[in-house]
Amino acid sequence: MMTGNCDRLPVREFNERLTTAKPGQIIVYATGFLAADTAEAFHNKTPTAADLSKVAEAALLASVRARRF
Repeated sequence: MMTGNCDRLPVREFNERLTTAKPGQIIVYATGFLAADTAEAFHNKTPTAADLSKVAEAALLASVRARRF
């Protein structure tokens, strides 16, 4: 799904892929600059800003969880 300058997965699909991923498998959840595009979307009051934020938050939480192992 393209949002602004960032092509990204919907958060539901990201979470589905994450739960079915094998150890070491790579998931491309966004291409572009997710953090910058999220900030710009909120600044411009873009309707998809919340969706971008959800994907960014889910990716961050997955990263934190992965570091615990």
